[in-house]
Amino acid sequence: MTAGEYEDSQFWFRDGVHWPEVVTPWDATIYEYAIASLSQYNTRHYIIPPALGVDFRILNGYTYLTPVGVTNPAEIEARVPHFLERAGYYFVNWDRLYDAWLVKVRALVQEIQRSPLRRCRAGADRGDHGPAWAPGPATRCRSPTTGCATSRSSCGSTISSS
Repeated sequence: MTAGEYEDSQFWFRDGVHWPEVVTPWDATIYEYAIASLSQYNTRHYIIPPALGVDFRILNGYTYLTPVGVTNPAEIEARVPHFLERAGYYFVNWDRLYDAWLVKVRALVQEIQRSPLRRCRAGADRGDHGPAWAPGPATRCRSPTTGCATSRSSCGSTISSS
């Protein structure tokens, strides 16, 4: 099968959820690593029976995906025991794993609520620029008393590079 025949035989869809805007060359590199990791987990780690991962193309800066499936029914059957061995653990132990995960997440939420960033986000000194940790003008101006982002109008001439 030629490259053109392969491309024509697949169902390609634009990934507007994860990459809604044009992808720059740097972002394309990161995207390639992410898709390669996803495909390797599907194919080699969990061995999802009907899946060999995801293929992608970038056309005019927009990303397109297509699922790569296993076409041979005998190969799908052969992959089922491996999938059950690896992913079956999670299905069998779901309630216990989920409960342990909830404990960890709740502890993290409490830690975040006690953090200075939480105080900045709730504080009046953030101005009209959104959360203190958002990129943009608000992150360049810091209140000398709280360290939180301040509005551009209160920056004056002391703009830090951080």
